[in-house]
Amino acid sequence: MLMSRHSGFTLIELLIGLVIVAILMFFAVPNYHTFIENQKLRARAESILSGLHTARQEAIRLNTNVSFVLTSTVPTPENVGTVTLDASGPHWLVRGAVMDPDTQTSAITLLDSQNAAETGGTALSVIEADAAEVVFTPLGRTAGGVPQKISILPVKGTCVAEGGKVRCLNIEVAGNGQIRMCDPAVDTPGDTRRCMLEDD
Repeated sequence: MLMSRHSGFTLIELLIGLVIVAILMFFAVPNYHTFIENQKLRARAESILSGLHTARQEAIRLNTNVSFVLTSTVPTPENVGTVTLDASGPHWLVRGAVMDPDTQTSAITLLDSQNAAETGGTALSVIEADAAEVVFTPLGRTAGGVPQKISILPVKGTCVAEGGKVRCLNIEVAGNGQIRMCDPAVDTPGDTRRCMLEDD
């Protein structure tokens, strides 16, 4: 009669496996943290980019000036005309004068908005803008043809452009109304990710 042999791991093999897993985790966790930080900043930048595109499109559609506003006040339809403008405000809104067909009067109306809590809140990123308000004309240009920049920076960590690991992003609005997201760490001529507006 043959004896069946039990297979399994010895204590030494199990310990070696645990050591290997611990070493892999030691190297993987910091990279994963940086990846998550970069994704959160990108989500915030894409939200602002979307708001700017909406403001420009609504200005052309409504044939009136429409503003993209950064604010420290949570935007609502009731406070759309009185929010506090803040160039580092975590929230944004799009507002414009919309004509009421019944009364033939125009009123400042909330066209779009986002509360910072929807994209992770102020604990994840910091906004630094040239101005708290970007106004688009009915031709889709910025009022006065003034270019503007909005930077999305981490609360913790350092941007790649300054020697860190976090991939910070800028949103640039040209005087002709063109809007683009760019990477301030990219300085290769001809690279489409390169920022065009000069840093202050």
